[in-house]
Amino acid sequence: MKKAKALKILNAFMAVDFLILVSTAITHNFWLERGIYGILHAVPGFLFAGMTVLHLVLNRDWIKKNYMKK
Repeated sequence: MKKAKALKILNAFMAVDFLILVSTAITHNFWLERGIYGILHAVPGFLFAGMTVLHLVLNRDWIKKNYMKK
């Protein structure tokens, strides 16, 4: 799979995951019980962290070009 296509797919998953994280963070005091909140917020949080690392790895050339100038 080409890097550009992988990034498009990854970015879409990251956007959905981010929306899940934000929605659970906002609603945890109102509608979500404590036990279910732990699952609905923590699991997407760990997935988001992993996808962020993968996103940075896939963009390492761009990062080097724009931020690691000599």
